[in-house]
Amino acid sequence: MKAHISLIKKDLFLMGNYLCFIPVFTLVLPFFYYWRLPDFSLQKGTGLLILIVASVYSEFLAYEQIFLKDAEYPKALSLLCASPYRRRDIVLCRYFLFCLVFIATAVIYTIPAMLLPSSFLPTMPEYAVAFFLNTLLFCILTPLQYQFGFENSKFVLVIIIMASCFLLPVLLKKNALQPAWLLTLPSVPLFLALLFLCAVLLSVSATVTIWIFGRKELM
Repeated sequence: MKAHISLIKKDLFLMGNYLCFIPVFTLVLPFFYYWRLPDFSLQKGTGLLILIVASVYSEFLAYEQIFLKDAEYPKALSLLCASPYRRRDIVLCRYFLFCLVFIATAVIYTIPAMLLPSSFLPTMPEYAVAFFLNTLLFCILTPLQYQFGFENSKFVLVIIIMASCFLLPVLLKKNALQPAWLLTLPSVPLFLALLFLCAVLLSVSATVTIWIFGRKELM
């Protein structure tokens, strides 16, 4: 556990300025959305939309910085693996940090959402839906990063960020972020089911990434 905490602290340090950018961006985004798009800010699904945008930007911009530092200083990663830290621990800490960043983003977002109209405050299932979407993207992207390297897979990250910027507002206008079936399901079972599905995805993705990283030759 002590080794895991040290590795998480190391990744937080690698985030650099993004560590300050994440909470500021998450706090400002709902007010900015309410100011610039007042006509759509009262629609159902607004809170889910803004939480998805905030969490996607927070997660993947931060991880872009971490993987960029790894690519810039490959010998540092080799020295880290030569120390008491196992490759398995290095990978797992990236997944733990992903969960921590999302939790922090969700908590920070809730603060301004409580000061704005009720449509800005996500429901329990909506928090889980946002986490599921982030988890799905992260579980696809992370093995690709380890398999092909940052330079060869960074375009996927750019596509994810740009798509979240343009596609989600379109879905909100069409009221597609809150389908009818989602509203008919009980909140707590749906919340728990989505969390369980996220845990399965993270476990499978972490296993694949550990296998990839274990076979990779470091400089």
